Amino acid sequence: MIADGSIVARPGDEDPGAIALMRKLAEKSRSRWPQWAEPVVRLGLPEKKKPAAAAKG
Repeated sequence: MIADGSIVARPGDEDPGAIALMRKLAEKSRSRWPQWAEPVVRLGLPEKKKPAAAAKG
């Protein structure tokens, strides 16, 4: 679909809002995983990236 132009693909870091939404959805999905289900599948999310500190100069 990318090759024929049906959809446009771009790196996720070009859209921080999309990355934030995907993280929020992943957190919600993991919170809904039943406690009785296979625990290996209920993996945590990677740590959130901290914003880069402004360069002092």
